[in-house]
Amino acid sequence: MRTVTVSYPVPFNFAGLLAVFFFSFTGAAVLPVPMNWMFAAAGIIAFLIAAGIAIYAVVRRPDLLRSERHQQAIRLIQIVGDKEMDQAARAEFMTALLGNDTKPRGRRGTRMGEHDG
Repeated sequence: MRTVTVSYPVPFNFAGLLAVFFFSFTGAAVLPVPMNWMFAAAGIIAFLIAAGIAIYAVVRRPDLLRSERHQQAIRLIQIVGDKEMDQAARAEFMTALLGNDTKPRGRRGTRMGEHDG
């Protein structure tokens, strides 16, 4: 069994509330008069909450919309920019991070069928 951790709930909540909105208006379209008003009201409330969550996330907390890859890149930039980090440790970290080798890479395939080393 595989589990998933949702670290950025805004897109998932927004999508769930929009699903409720569409379900409610579909129900309002097919149900008789007294019930369709309740379904329509539930759909409107779900849409307003979804819009409120999206506006809050865009205006106040844009980090909730970022991907995990973006968050990792920001964290790595903060680590590399740390003024208390030792220069040798920073250089070693950058080498490991970027995957730079100590030997220069040759140009491969300078001519058709020809390769360096």
